[in-house]
This record gives sequence, C-alpha cells and structure tokens, in this order.
Amino acid sequence: MIGPGTGVAPFIGFLQQKKHLLNILEDENNNNNKHTWTDDCYLFFGCRQRSLDYLYYDELQQYFDDNLVKLITAFSRETDQVVYVQDKLLEHEKEIYPLLVNQHAKIYICGDAKGMAKGVMNSLHEILIKNEQITKKEALTKTASWMKEKRIVMDIWS
Repeated sequence: MIGPGTGVAPFIGFLQQKKHLLNILEDENNNNNKHTWTDDCYLFFGCRQRSLDYLYYDELQQYFDDNLVKLITAFSRETDQVVYVQDKLLEHEKEIYPLLVNQHAKIYICGDAKGMAKGVMNSLHEILIKNEQITKKEALTKTASWMKEKRIVMDIWS
C-alpha cells in the first residue's frame, strides 16, 4: 500500500478490516494461536512534516505496534534532502522485490497522479530492471500486465 497524504485514507479501512478479521480468527482459536500478518503487508506513507500533516498517526502507529503492517514513512520537508514514498520503495527493494515476484503481491497506490504515482511506477520499474536485468520496455510490459491482472491498483487524482 502506497498512500502519501490523504491517499492513506483507504488504507486505514484495509487495516481496520484486517484487524477485525484477525480478531475473529483469534477468537475462533481461543487465542491459542496468535497470528502476525506483517510479513506481507507494507504501508508506505509520506507527508511534508510529521508534526504538521502526519494524518492518522495514532491509528497507523497502533497498527504497526499490533504487527498488522510494516510502516515505512517519508517526510519530504524535514531535512535538506527531499524524500518521497517512491524513494522509500527503492530503499526497501530487497524486501519488496521477492513479494512482487515470488508471492504475487498486490500494490495499491492512492494519491497524486502527476508526481507520486508516476514516481512510484518509475521506482517499480527500477526495481524490476535491477533485479531481473531487463530493459525499461520489459519492465513497462510487466507492470502493465500486473495492472491488467489487478495486481497494481490505482486510485489517483491530479
């Protein structure tokens, strides 16, 4: 899940549902078998400054603390170096790439179409090019097929 700014809102719903289903499962198992579902669930969230616009901080932190999600944050205006969610995606490519190719992970992107979504797609292409030693055209073809298969789903706006 990649949702900077207000793009994170739908993912709060995903995490609420995940927590609800996990609670049902644990109740059915009489709490004998605790589950953690973080290995396959990442949320890349970004904003300008954590002190000003870190939407849903308390909820996201609780989901992280409950092992429901691996939370990766990017704060673009806190240091001299501008860092966006697409940069964080590249930083975590060793974790993300196997999920994409071995576990057929789904990628949900929500937010700005012009900068963020385009940047995220470029980062995905870079990850594929580097790890599979393929061309940009082959990476574009692969992500296009993932979009057709609904493995990449976008809710973006400009």
